[in-house]
Amino acid sequence: MLDKSLFLSAKDLIEMGFGSKTTVYRLMNSPGFPAIKIGGRVFVTKKAFNLWLKKQLKQHDPGADECIV
Repeated sequence: MLDKSLFLSAKDLIEMGFGSKTTVYRLMNSPGFPAIKIGGRVFVTKKAFNLWLKKQLKQHDPGADECIV
């Protein structure tokens, strides 16, 4: 059984304020985003999301090194 506490869904990202449904689905299907498909649904592990987010933040703010998810 899938341990849901390890994954974020599109719904989770929307609720966290990362954009609208359309924006989040585009993000999750974009090159470089660490999404995985499980049973027709798209997820990202919390660990992979944090690493991706840190990388994005450092591109815009080299001093940024902490993410909270």
